[in-house]
Amino acid sequence: MPRWLPLLSAVLLVAPPLPAQTPSPASEIRRMVDALAADSTRGRPTPSRELDRAAQWAAAEFARLHLRPLGDAGGYLQHYTIATSQAFPESSSVALGGPVARVWRVGKDAFWVPVTTPGRATVSGPAVVLVGVPDSTRLFAGVNLRGAVVIQLAQYGEKGLAAPTWLIKAGERAGAAAWVLVTNRPDDEWAGELRVLHNVRTTILGAASLLRIPVVELRDNTLGAALAELGVPEAGLRPLPPGHALRRLPGVTVRLHLVERILTRRTAPNVVALLPGADSTRRGKYVVLSAHLDALGIGPRVGNDSIFNGAADDAVGCAVVIAAARALAAAGARPPGSIVFALFSGTERELWGSGYYVSHPPVPLTRTVADLNVESVGRKSLKDSLIVVGRPDSWLGPVALEAATAHPEIGLTLLDDPWPRRHYLDQSDHSYFRAHGVPALFLYNGPSVDTHTPDDNPDKIDAESAARVAAYLAALARTISGK
Repeated sequence: MPRWLPLLSAVLLVAPPLPAQTPSPASEIRRMVDALAADSTRGRPTPSRELDRAAQWAAAEFARLHLRPLGDAGGYLQHYTIATSQAFPESSSVALGGPVARVWRVGKDAFWVPVTTPGRATVSGPAVVLVGVPDSTRLFAGVNLRGAVVIQLAQYGEKGLAAPTWLIKAGERAGAAAWVLVTNRPDDEWAGELRVLHNVRTTILGAASLLRIPVVELRDNTLGAALAELGVPEAGLRPLPPGHALRRLPGVTVRLHLVERILTRRTAPNVVALLPGADSTRRGKYVVLSAHLDALGIGPRVGNDSIFNGAADDAVGCAVVIAAARALAAAGARPPGSIVFALFSGTERELWGSGYYVSHPPVPLTRTVADLNVESVGRKSLKDSLIVVGRPDSWLGPVALEAATAHPEIGLTLLDDPWPRRHYLDQSDHSYFRAHGVPALFLYNGPSVDTHTPDDNPDKIDAESAARVAAYLAALARTISGK
């Protein structure tokens, strides 16, 4: 890239006042992509100062459009905390108390499942044995779990471990203090599990996926053998008998002592804004327009470049969302329903930002009717076309075609998903919305040879094509909000 581009991009990242003459949509797309994907942003990794500056820039763009802030403390930024932590298995243990007393060391006889909020935990309670997976309509059959440690005899098979997260969360809601799995996991896989205990793990604090109670796993030859001594008839039986059973073990207690140290805490931002609907009867329903703000930062050098600028993935998606916001917020153009604009971070790091958003939604997910997620559009090879992934999956499919048909002036042809076996509907930020029952469409013109390389530069973006996508996105959002 030219040596003067970082200096120019630093100027662009301070959003200037709107000029007296409104620029063309394509020139606005070009301005925004050049700003976000310049070398000076150093690939906007999560977390980083460069990402923080990009988020402030995006917030300034939303402020220029007089959108309502949906972030923390009345601002546009929704911050989440990224914690790194390390367990100390040699200082952690699982103990069985009562007629058959045993102590097992984590890292040898027990595996601490890394699904909880990090930190030290010492819990104890009376033992309740659950055999198999109960029917969701009769979960715990009237047994009071408050303060108890549930010991679940769980079957390990070709499809993995029969210990669904929903079941453990149900136990958590019922007041269980901890959850202990007894499995028939094979030796080689068990050894692999234990090896990861010393790894540093990264957690998004407050994420809905985290459990509040500790979960540990032991096997038939340890806790299973002790349960057999206590007279639990199913202990050691593999496969487990059909059905399920739930019973207390009188006089038997379980104590977990788990040591984990938090090493670092850093924050990263989502940028979120609202355009309230013009129709008071539809204003309480929301359509989310989303893209991701982050890229991969600095990586292995390719030629003379090591900055993964992320122009197509996904500076252009952010530019398209902001351009759609501009069109929708224009005088006399407000849609009947409300529109949320969300630029997520952490997408390249296991969808951290969108995962946090759905855990702490600034507007109710139950009243969110759609997520329209934009990524890797504006490619020169698909100048007049747009692939819309997910059209057959929900009621949004016919609406997507309706919006395109109603606006032939946009000059955009919709294409079906050419890669159904890649399951793109289950990837990227929209997947979290779908997991929470919100239908989604993925506006995505696919990966290229430049994806996730230092060659994903602004000069690869066709601004005219991206401007068409922005016009279509605004039309589609307006159409959905009126349904």
